[in-house]
Amino acid sequence: MGDEDDTEDNSNTSNVSQQSYLAVCRELKLTPIKHIYNGLATKQIVLKNQRLTLKDTRACTISLVKNVNVESLCLDANELGCRGAKLTNNLLGSRGAQTLCEELVNNTIIRTIDLSGNDFTEDDAVYFKELLEENNSISEMNLSHNNFQEIGGKIIAEGLVKNDFLKVLDLSWNHLRMAGAIALGATFKENSTLEVLRVGWNGFHLRGCIALGQSLSENNTLIELDLTCNRITDLCLGQLLKAFHNNNTLKTLKLPLNQISPRGGEIIIKLIEKHSSLALELVDLGNQSVLESFPVQAAELKEKRGIEFIHGPILRKGISFDSQVQEEKSDSLDTEDPFLVLMVYMRLQNLRLLELFSNMDRDASKSVTRTEFKQGMMKVNIPLSDWQLDKLISKLDNDRDGDVDFSELVQGQKDYKAETYEKGVVEGEETDIQRVSRKIEALMKKRFLMRKF
Repeated sequence: MGDEDDTEDNSNTSNVSQQSYLAVCRELKLTPIKHIYNGLATKQIVLKNQRLTLKDTRACTISLVKNVNVESLCLDANELGCRGAKLTNNLLGSRGAQTLCEELVNNTIIRTIDLSGNDFTEDDAVYFKELLEENNSISEMNLSHNNFQEIGGKIIAEGLVKNDFLKVLDLSWNHLRMAGAIALGATFKENSTLEVLRVGWNGFHLRGCIALGQSLSENNTLIELDLTCNRITDLCLGQLLKAFHNNNTLKTLKLPLNQISPRGGEIIIKLIEKHSSLALELVDLGNQSVLESFPVQAAELKEKRGIEFIHGPILRKGISFDSQVQEEKSDSLDTEDPFLVLMVYMRLQNLRLLELFSNMDRDASKSVTRTEFKQGMMKVNIPLSDWQLDKLISKLDNDRDGDVDFSELVQGQKDYKAETYEKGVVEGEETDIQRVSRKIEALMKKRFLMRKF
């Protein structure tokens, strides 16, 4: 009897939605569209290539407000431009974004929405912030391939903090970086419903990874995290993995196309072995190269704990990574200015001076000891020998107190830039920077002589 009552209620609601649609069409002087009218009585409305106008879209969304049948709405490829609200691969623009978000705020039925590839900018983020704060029905949202950038990412993060319904969010390809990446990474301290976050092809780098590592250590809902191509180095990876000291819910971690060295895989393996309570089921490194021992260790973890690993080439047999690195250091860079090597290496690895120093300066004193400085350099695989590091520290330690201050490092960078500018470029001659860049790039290639596994 209960099922019959539910069916009758749904039927009545469908009739109400259909009558509401016809009424709005009359008010807006529109010819009703058969696909919309019939779709209001089903679970899905598909309106691909219908050349919808803004009024058509408005009539459809208004009729959905009290509808209990429709679970998804597809408006792909309508080419509505700024005249209407649309979904995948259209040119929505600010006016369309505002219209659609305002209509969806009060909708209680639509569960998934795909708005990828619509040229949204950081100015449009405020509409989605309001949607995230007010809507209690959308559980999956795709905003990938837009242009929210730093400020837009920060605004969307503010909406996520107050959202308690969304489970899947895709913000890939949005130029998210710096403050935007930090804000999104920090949301997991307060958001307790999101299960899947896809933020590939952005710029989370060190600051974003620090924020993610800190917030995920307090989160117990996120299951999948996609950080494909986010300028993540070994330094960034170390900060990100801090989350796993306490997190026991994340099952999938995707890290392809980042700047992680072969030792990065070993770092992940050791962390997993150390923490038996981790829920990880898949670690995807894409085509990232790994050390010779990695496949064996990965196979053991798969057998014992069912964890899958995806990786690329491994170092060729018979090559000692450490001995090769040491040999290359002494052969190719011993005669170079260690500070120049540091500056060029940071540029090639997309490292920033503040981020590098902050990772060494654990007590935020703006000063690090000689040992801390050396250890910090080793963590980012700087191609300098021990005596070169001593030479670098002596050059930076202007007050001769034995420590390296951040101000000294900044001054060194300024002097380096000024000296480089004064030397200029002589036509036909290789500059110091070009020579060191060439040597470091050659070293990095030799360092990772690989074969396919």
